Amino acid sequence: VSSVSAQTLPDSFAVAQEGMRRGLARFNEGSQAVAQGNLDPGGVVGMIEGQRTYEMNAKVLRTADEMLGTLLDTIA
Repeated sequence: VSSVSAQTLPDSFAVAQEGMRRGLARFNEGSQAVAQGNLDPGGVVGMIEGQRTYEMNAKVLRTADEMLGTLLDTIA
């Protein structure tokens, strides 16, 4: 089990934000394919993958935010 420090939390924020950007980009790619009439299931799968990627990284960001709040509460 790794320890949480003030240095690892900002890294978590950056990684989660980048993951959210990738998820949104993947969702947009899939939705554009579907909007253009591409009936290949890959477009819908891409939308689902993008949504799940975004959701997972949003949870990481939320958890990192909670951990930072707890860390600040214990310091203060």
